Amino acid sequence: MVSDYGFSSFKLNGGVFEPAQEIAAARALEDVLEYLEDPTTGTANMAEVVRT
Repeated sequence: MVSDYGFSSFKLNGGVFEPAQEIAAARALEDVLEYLEDPTTGTANMAEVVRT
């Protein structure tokens, strides 16, 4: 996806699996994941971030 679309980050959503599985997955990936918070809430506000 990086080479095809130029993405430099990917959004990983939790809450799909049982909590123990979610925790295990996060711990397994802790050395390769970087936590990034969305700079604002809502689709319209995120679109404005992209435009600026």
